[in-house]
Amino acid sequence: MNFIDRFSIFEARYNPSKSSEALFELWKHVMKSDGELFKLCYEDYEKEGINPDAVALNSVFTYDQNVFNRMKKVRDLVFKLSKDIITTFQKHYDLEVNDLSIIVYHGLGNAAGMVEAYCKKPAILFGVEKIVELNWDNEKRLGALIAHEFAHVMHQSFSQTLMPFSDFKRKHLYRIYTEGIATYLESVVAPREITSPNWFLRGKTLENELKMLFLRKLDKEDKTINNFFGDWYPVLKMEEAGYFLGLRLIQELLNTNTIKDLLCMEHNIAIETIKKYLNFRLENL
Repeated sequence: MNFIDRFSIFEARYNPSKSSEALFELWKHVMKSDGELFKLCYEDYEKEGINPDAVALNSVFTYDQNVFNRMKKVRDLVFKLSKDIITTFQKHYDLEVNDLSIIVYHGLGNAAGMVEAYCKKPAILFGVEKIVELNWDNEKRLGALIAHEFAHVMHQSFSQTLMPFSDFKRKHLYRIYTEGIATYLESVVAPREITSPNWFLRGKTLENELKMLFLRKLDKEDKTINNFFGDWYPVLKMEEAGYFLGLRLIQELLNTNTIKDLLCMEHNIAIETIKKYLNFRLENL
């Protein structure tokens, strides 16, 4: 396991008296030394038609010294917690992920955590600024995030790919499945019922409405279906609504399957289980 700190150079040059514009210029100067990460931060917005520069100036580089200190704490916690959590997973599931990198960086509010190929090898990326924005800078919630992201790495290893589909409908159905597995496996550290009790209770109240809304957007191939998988635009005032639906799906499936069965499940069979859970009745899939 390789630990890579892409935050430290920005940290060393940070000055709280700098303007948002100056901090953004410093960030660009530092990040351009790592072309892959810089490109990822920009393309993440550009593919959605969003101007990353505007996001950076209006929403990211507006913090004070206290917030910056919390980012430093996040970096230290990620490195402290990752080894034990990932080793626990690997021993329990008899899995060795070769050349995995744990990368901590300052992004543009892209994601708290994500699994990507970095230098053509598997990597988990942790965005310190996003983790602090979400108030996940405590051991329990951050540990759950590490477990969530490594669960994606495991799923990819067992099923050969995280996303076997390219068409709109099956791709978004399968996202429910993959995020469900990862959200369920957060329970190795702390389940969502504990880390986000209000979120879980709200989801249970809205579960049928969320299913129907998801299916309507799926039927219309509405791009706003992506709101189910993030925190920027809540669905029915609920963030990460797709993660909740996935979690409930996996909890149901575990009545008759082991988590290892679900990690290894053939992709088309997984699609059928998701359709059954959602009461999917569309015939044009």
